[in-house]
Amino acid sequence: MSRTSLTLPAGSLTIPSEQPDEMAPEDQVRLRRARAALWLGAFMPIIYTVGKGVNDVGGVGPLELLRGGGGLALYALVFMIRPPKVRSLRNGIAEAGLIFFVVIAALSCFWSVDAKTTLLKLVPLVVTYLCLAKLATLYGSVQETVCAVVTVAHMILIGTLVQLVIWPDRAYSTDTVGEDPRIHSLLPAIASNLFGLVAAIGIAGVCLTIGPRWTARAPWNVVLVCVYFVLLLGTRSRVVTAVALIIMLVCLFRVMHRSQNANIIGWFATAGIVATSWWITTRDDVWGLVVDFVVRGQDAQGLTTLTGRTVVWERVLPLIREDQWWGLGYYSGHRIGLPLRDSLFRNYSNLDNTWLESVVGVGIIGTTGLVVFLAFGVVRSIRATARMGHYRLLSTLLVIGVAWLTLINPTVQANTSTLVFFALIVFSTRRGDAEHLATWSLHESAPAKSTDLRREQ
Repeated sequence: MSRTSLTLPAGSLTIPSEQPDEMAPEDQVRLRRARAALWLGAFMPIIYTVGKGVNDVGGVGPLELLRGGGGLALYALVFMIRPPKVRSLRNGIAEAGLIFFVVIAALSCFWSVDAKTTLLKLVPLVVTYLCLAKLATLYGSVQETVCAVVTVAHMILIGTLVQLVIWPDRAYSTDTVGEDPRIHSLLPAIASNLFGLVAAIGIAGVCLTIGPRWTARAPWNVVLVCVYFVLLLGTRSRVVTAVALIIMLVCLFRVMHRSQNANIIGWFATAGIVATSWWITTRDDVWGLVVDFVVRGQDAQGLTTLTGRTVVWERVLPLIREDQWWGLGYYSGHRIGLPLRDSLFRNYSNLDNTWLESVVGVGIIGTTGLVVFLAFGVVRSIRATARMGHYRLLSTLLVIGVAWLTLINPTVQANTSTLVFFALIVFSTRRGDAEHLATWSLHESAPAKSTDLRREQ
């Protein structure tokens, strides 16, 4: 293993790291295979989904075995591959909070309203956490992890384009009566709301030149941004689109400072956006189309109640008052618990709120661990990526975006794409063997004159 020495103004820092290009060819092959297996294992619980009624939840059919057992098999396969560990990472407070949440969720099998379903849904979740924790050790730095996240986002987005061509009626559809169709991913199964965040990651990656090199080359960079933006609009998710637009605007202003040409292009783009927005607001016919597109066929009540979310949330609290500390058992917020107490919830797959679902499932006590995981994970992701330039910007926007989405969607407490991206970023910022993580990248600009980068064999 080689050692990389950085001479900084404050002193010298030597960080042991073994990069893939310094490994033997057979080690590089094993490392790539292990990464691919762990990525697939993390997405296996949402690799595909079908509509279910309340009575079908918790069944052990071929699809459930594939989604639940497939990730576990792939995780075991990684140990058979025996990939070289690129980084040794130590757990922190965020991981302690997550472990506490998982322990309470496991214990909830003893008092769950449906112990079998609680166990069957908890196992894939734990396997996903394990796959992501292991995957974080197979990347040499946080920057490399962020690149991998962006690359996977590109794969999902391009895959969704293929799905729209092959199965247009399924990739652009709705499962809610009275709503207009929306774009979502079928393979892996990512709902429209969360798919919008994936589109934002892809756009940010192109703008910040993070990810596969070909995505930064003209004309592909312009084509990808335009296509991904259309996919984002096709989700018709109001809140997620707003979050995604904020991410895109922040990235745009960051890119404008890259060079004089980028600054000029950025200001022209900003002026074009402002002019187009003004023109739309002055044309009643065009403005009507925009409003109809955003409203998605909902009435005023649907808009003021966040598509009925607030009505559901108000009905939940009285139902769990006697079980607020320990909950009804993990996954009770997903169909199995509340329908037994109120028939309203027979038509809802989840409560569209990470914290409320967690309280229903594992109570206030278990939810405390989840709060610690998310809060300390966000703070650590921001602090650990200091001086990483564009990588810090993208990872910070991603974790903050996921934290915001917890208020209107299931995220880190259930198998979702947001769980995969958020947890991997958080796990990759754990402390390594050295006091600090490496804070440079080959994708960044040349180091300052006060930085002496050298290799010592």
